[in-house]
Amino acid sequence: MTSNWRKELRPMIRLAAPLAMAELGWMAMGFVDVVMAGRLGPAAIGAGGLGSILFFPIVISGANLTSGMDTLVSQASGTFWSRAVGWR
Repeated sequence: MTSNWRKELRPMIRLAAPLAMAELGWMAMGFVDVVMAGRLGPAAIGAGGLGSILFFPIVISGANLTSGMDTLVSQASGTFWSRAVGWR
C-alpha cells in the first residue's frame, strides 16, 4: 500500500502544481489590487470588490459554457457534422 501511494505522488504533484500556481496567481492579483486601490481610499477598495463580485458570475458562466460545449463539439467532429465543426 505504501509503495503504491509513493508511486502516485509524483504524477499527482505534476498535475496539481500548475493549478496551485494559477490559484496563487489569482490570489496575488487580488492582493495587488487591494494594495493599489488602498492608496485611493476605502471607497476605491469597496468599488473594486463590488466590481469583482459582479464580474465573477460572468466569467464562471463563460467558462462553464465553453466547458459544456467540449462534449458537443467532440461528438460532432466524430459524426457526419464534421464539416460544420471545421474538420475536413
